[in-house]
Amino acid sequence: MERPDGIRCRLGHGLHHTELRPRHRLLGRHNCRSSAPMMLPKFTIVDRTTTVEEYRSLRESVGWASPPRSKCQAALAQSLFGVVALRDGITVGMGRVVGDGAVYATIVDVVVAEGFHGHGIGQAIINRLIEWASTCGISHVGLVADDSVADYYAKWSLQSSGQYLRLSTTDPIPPTPQRKHVSR
Repeated sequence: MERPDGIRCRLGHGLHHTELRPRHRLLGRHNCRSSAPMMLPKFTIVDRTTTVEEYRSLRESVGWASPPRSKCQAALAQSLFGVVALRDGITVGMGRVVGDGAVYATIVDVVVAEGFHGHGIGQAIINRLIEWASTCGISHVGLVADDSVADYYAKWSLQSSGQYLRLSTTDPIPPTPQRKHVSR
């Protein structure tokens, strides 16, 4: 999708890179702090959705269930926009946006692989996804997050709106009440 001003608002392919260098010190060999800070290699945020293999691997790395390959492929194909975090060419994080591309967008599947938390990767992913939605003029942006990590998103001024209700399609759906038809 392209806006009248020429901004591309569908999935980009490497259009935006953000390089991050973690600013914290790493623990030394004996669980003591090193006297000089050590820098990890750069992380790069790239505009693209994950492959099915990356998607399933990242979900499994944080203990999430991984749907069958065909479901993952279908879900990823419906993404409006996505980003991956790379370290030395390996995907260590992801996030994507789903929605109608005009009024509503929902940030989903924000994952940073175990062992890479605390380096600003998740923050860079969220920032890029929000930036994309803002650039596209999407006015209603939501985020799906597990209750256990919801506090992490407070830094973006996200607020619980009470409008998101979850339906389990594995539960039986109650019958629809019958209406009486009145003839005229």
